Amino acid sequence: MECSAPAAATNERCSPPHSHCAELVEWRCSNIDRCCLRRRLGVVSGQSNMDHPMTSIINATEEINAANKFHDTVRLMMVKHVVSTEPTVELAEIPELATSWCKTSNITVSNFSATCFLTGSILQQHLGYPVGLIDSSWAGVGITPLSSFASCDRCGVDANIGCAENKNVPQNATSVYNTMIAPLHTTTITGVLWWQGEASGAGCPQQQTNKTTATYYCMWQSMIQDWRSRWALHSNTIAELPFGFVQLEPTANPSVRWDETAHRISTPNVCLPCVFMAVALDYGDTVAGVHTRYKRPIAERLALSARGVAYSESVYFSGPVAAEVSTSSTDGTAIVTFNSSGVGGVDLRGPGGFSVCAVKNVALCYEWANDALFVDATATIGTSPLNNEVVLTLSPADRQKIASLGGVGLVRYEWAALPCNWPTLEDCAIYSIEGGLPAPPFMLAVSGAAAQPPPCIPPQQ
Repeated sequence: MECSAPAAATNERCSPPHSHCAELVEWRCSNIDRCCLRRRLGVVSGQSNMDHPMTSIINATEEINAANKFHDTVRLMMVKHVVSTEPTVELAEIPELATSWCKTSNITVSNFSATCFLTGSILQQHLGYPVGLIDSSWAGVGITPLSSFASCDRCGVDANIGCAENKNVPQNATSVYNTMIAPLHTTTITGVLWWQGEASGAGCPQQQTNKTTATYYCMWQSMIQDWRSRWALHSNTIAELPFGFVQLEPTANPSVRWDETAHRISTPNVCLPCVFMAVALDYGDTVAGVHTRYKRPIAERLALSARGVAYSESVYFSGPVAAEVSTSSTDGTAIVTFNSSGVGGVDLRGPGGFSVCAVKNVALCYEWANDALFVDATATIGTSPLNNEVVLTLSPADRQKIASLGGVGLVRYEWAALPCNWPTLEDCAIYSIEGGLPAPPFMLAVSGAAAQPPPCIPPQQ
């Protein structure tokens, strides 16, 4: 499942360079080498991990100084933090939003989104033409403030209710969208990057009026659909606008990672077409906590995924993706088969990370991910000639317990707030030999078990 590739680079002659930070007379890239950046603009949004600047990352001084080489090829814009109860059509409508485009330098990049700049500059080097990057993120903001009224309404979210536990940043639905996202819809862009979820958890408690829809699961899909339709309506942005995200890093909300894939392990998928992702499970940070400083390797994964999905390149970008669970009636083992395992197959770096649930408890395990219903399993590499199978075995006591409840019915992987032998870096159980990419976390039932992902949120009419 791939997206239509963005327009190819042209040999158009660019206009002379403008001032260091050209003031915007009107929105639509009027003062920034327009021929160079046509359809090569990217927008990033989300909360703190997207908002965190270059000064906060590992090797910050070296990374910031190295940014000077992008002086003529990468333009930067930061949308200011302003809220409104009504959508804004143009940035110029609100004086507080007046902003500017800057050429990249060690000065201008210092307080710019690290994930945005690193991902964008990696892609710029690969693509070979100039790009513009728009940072419209705000630390601590949940998903509903970054969504339109229509998106919230579809998911049963009351736009007049905020999250009481987040008093330091705006949490009322639509309040940030109205000023920091809506004005950008008139600009043709190539893609969106997103990193958010820590502030949303499994959903704002004050918004849990309808358990089946008022959740991150619904808001995530609804927001993507809504942003795409509005950008396509108000500009020349393609309808299937590529949308990339960083799957939530080690934090207290493992269920959000599952919602980010629409309970379908990886992207793109049937619910999230033209959506690409970077797994960040293995970059926990004991110094910075949830705000991991390891932005460079995560940006490299995100850029690689963008090349495979947004630009339809023949590159390996996914990491191993669990496809099937089978069981043995003789010894109680379970076998997990991985697709998209790359050249050489699976690299099993450790025996942990897996747990299983019994057949009789599958529905409860799948819906609630109740830790008490799972037992740990030990992983070894299987005998498949493709090297894409992992065999799971249980202790004698656990094997007897699971057998009394119908045998293994469901397997889950790296389902923890602090997974992958945190805080050791790059120490999950499953990686690909090709590229060293981690497998995303998952819950997967054996064939015929009563566990199916919820339906996709239907497209907005």
